[in-house]
Order: sequence, then C-alpha cells, then structure tokens
Amino acid sequence: MKIATHIARVLIALVFILSGLLKANDPTGFGFKLNEYFDVFHLTAWHPAAFTIASVVSILEILIGFALIIGIKPALTVWSMFAMMLFFLMLVGFSALTGKVADCGCFGDAIKFSLKQEFLNDTIFLLLIVVLIFGLKHIKPLVSSAIGMVGFIMVLFLSMGFTIKNYLYLPAIDFLPFKVGVSIQDNMVSNDPDRYENSFVYTFLPTGADSSFNTQRLNAIYKEGVDSLYRWKDTKSILIHEGKKAPIHDFVIKDKVGGIVTLSLFDTAFKLVLTSYDIKNSNKGAFKKIAILSDEWRKMGKEFWGLTNSLSSETENLRHDQQLFIDFYNLDATPLKMMVRSNPGLLLIKKDVIIKKWSSYNIPSILEVQKLLK
Repeated sequence: MKIATHIARVLIALVFILSGLLKANDPTGFGFKLNEYFDVFHLTAWHPAAFTIASVVSILEILIGFALIIGIKPALTVWSMFAMMLFFLMLVGFSALTGKVADCGCFGDAIKFSLKQEFLNDTIFLLLIVVLIFGLKHIKPLVSSAIGMVGFIMVLFLSMGFTIKNYLYLPAIDFLPFKVGVSIQDNMVSNDPDRYENSFVYTFLPTGADSSFNTQRLNAIYKEGVDSLYRWKDTKSILIHEGKKAPIHDFVIKDKVGGIVTLSLFDTAFKLVLTSYDIKNSNKGAFKKIAILSDEWRKMGKEFWGLTNSLSSETENLRHDQQLFIDFYNLDATPLKMMVRSNPGLLLIKKDVIIKKWSSYNIPSILEVQKLLK
C-alpha cells in the first residue's frame, strides 16, 4: 500500500499542477469554456465572474498539486482533490451524455481529449485519489512545516502573477491555430479531410430490382458488355472516412451587405486587424490608443480592418464615439475569440501570416509597429 500511495501521490500531483498551469496559461479561454457550461445550466448571470472563477480554479489546482508533493495538510489536500475530481467527473460525464459542450477544457487548448477519453481519464484519476485516501498515513511531509508554508505562499503568488499576466497580456504559450508565425489560409485546410465515394443506383431491367455499384463495379459492368441491361436511377455520395475539421474553420468575413470578403484580408503585404467579439463589453479604454494608431497607419497608406460579431449599430456608435476611421466587417464570435484572447485585440499580418498580436492592455505605438515592418 505504501508504494502504491507514493506512485499515486506523484501522478496525481503532476496531473493537478499540469492542468492548473495550462488553464492559468490561458485564463480567458478557460473563462469562455465556463461560460458555455453556464449557458447550458442557465446560469448566464455568472458570465461576468467567469474569469475570476477560471483564475481561482487554475490557481487552486496548482496549489493543491504542490501541497500534495511536499506533504502539507495531507488529509485536507487529498479530500479537496477528491471533491474537485468527483465534480469534474460528473461534469465531463454530463457533457459526454448530452453533447451540449464539445470540450471540457480540462487541459486548456494544449492537450485535447474526446469527452469519452476525458471521462476515462478522470475515472482513473479519481481511483488514484481513492488510493491516497486509504494510504493517508503514508503521506509524510518532505520538508518542515515552516519551509513548506513559505513554499506554499511563494507558489500562491507566482501562480497568481502568472494567471493575471496571461489574462492582461495574452497567453505565455499560444496553443491556438492563430498563433504568431502561422498562415491563416494554410490552417483553413484540413490535413485529414472527409472522404466520400460515389454510389450509383441502377435498375436491372429484366427484374426491375435496384442495385448499388461503386465506380470499380460499374466499370466492370461496362467491360462485360451487359450495361444495356441496366438503367441509371440515382447517384449518392457516401462518407467513407470521417476526417478532422481544419484548425481554422467557420472563418467567413462579410461586409455590411453580406458579401464574403475573406480573401480580401490577405491581399496586401501588411495589414493591422482589430478584433472585438463583443464591442458592448469590450475594454473601451484601449480604443483611444487604437484610434491614434489607426490614423498614423492610414497616413502610411495601409489598411486597418475591424472584425467583430457585434451589430452594425454598435460598430457605428464606436466609430463615432472614438473617432475610429476603421472599416468593420462581420466574423463569427468563435474564431474572433481564438484570434486574440482579448477584447479588443490587435494583429499585424503580412498577407495571411500573423506577425504579431497585442492585447487591449498593450496596444503598440506606430513606431513599435514600424519596427516590425522591417
């Protein structure tokens, strides 16, 4: 039992620390995931608290994992882990059964599991925690109480700082398909697309019976010279391989009259792109700097686009209030949230390649942007 407890102790501690770090790396993204669950359970009033809850959960996972490793308050730590994992297991089980939330966000966007795989993982993790419960007497502190408490406080402040920094200034490591250096258009194409096969339905004239043939069998009928006995009736396209979606999908940009202008985004060498999935609830203070930047950028003869999912009336009010000379286009909220984990956010792209991204808290000056053009 002692060896099993030590093994479970290390494994579960690492799982909690890794899970917490990946959530803390992108607290805004984890907040989006929480809002999906709030919508499902009709808790939309909790939306404003999503980031706070996301941050607390992330930091708590890191702290509990660290506490287990060094042996601080083992009983409290293990039972806290049990409660959290049981809750996660029920949440993932609900998602898997209902399909209302496609991804639990347990390891952020860095490690993706299907809901069934995640349910199996959580079940295993819960069983390992049960091992810890029965082996509590074998969990001994690795350091003195004083040193352990100092380490705990240090980890608390470091994890808080890491989480807040990633919220204000974008994730430390970007695991999303819109990260710096990628080609947007390349990521709009799947490496494993769906594959279909044509099925040809023919009526056999002597009996009037219908038969389905693939291309190979149909060619054989013609070679055998019996094609006159058959009459074409229908052609169906059958899915023979379900592939994977492209990393960037549903990326369709429309102008004010509904025309699709997606490819126009990639037609010049350099372009600044403002993103705001929800103008009404955006960081309004950032738009003053954006307005100054857009004026200087336009004087250089370059394009400055705005992408939003908000109503045109809201964009026009924003343009008027902030004196923004930016052309706004419509894009679905999901890709907008993935482009920049900030509202608003800013990108510099060269044709379709992302050169740099900024959050609403560090909008650059024109001089900073000009350096990147070189």
